[in-house]
Amino acid sequence: MGYNSGNHRFGLSLDRYRLATQTYYEDPDGSYEAFSVKIPKLEREKVGVFYDTDVDGDYLKKIHFDAYEQTIQRQFANEVKTTQPVPSPMIQALTVHNKTDTHDKQYTQAVTLQSHFSLPANNELVTGAHQRDFRYFDTKCQSCTNKTGSAKGPVA
Repeated sequence: MGYNSGNHRFGLSLDRYRLATQTYYEDPDGSYEAFSVKIPKLEREKVGVFYDTDVDGDYLKKIHFDAYEQTIQRQFANEVKTTQPVPSPMIQALTVHNKTDTHDKQYTQAVTLQSHFSLPANNELVTGAHQRDFRYFDTKCQSCTNKTGSAKGPVA
């Protein structure tokens, strides 16, 4: 949403989404006992403001300012389990089971200030500054199990 008033333009933006998804995997050969990739939570919220003005001075022509704050939260889960035969009389199969569960949150704040100058001899100069603060928090849980098996049972 934005407004114009003479040489001034200013506005506010809001961007928000929430979703969840997962993959579908068809295993016609039966190679996997478990296979999944899930994103049960993905949320983003961003709020921003901007301001532009046409100064139209002898050298300074335009000024631009914008700022935003953004939060992203995600959850990711992955599981793969497979058992493969091993051509050995002692070890007949190897089972690998991996599970991962990650929760993270990103928090960002940023601000930009920019000036546009028109200099002699048809030269243009754009100067500016940008500051961003980024914070990231996460929690991860991962397990990996490898087992071998024989006709007599698991082998350590």
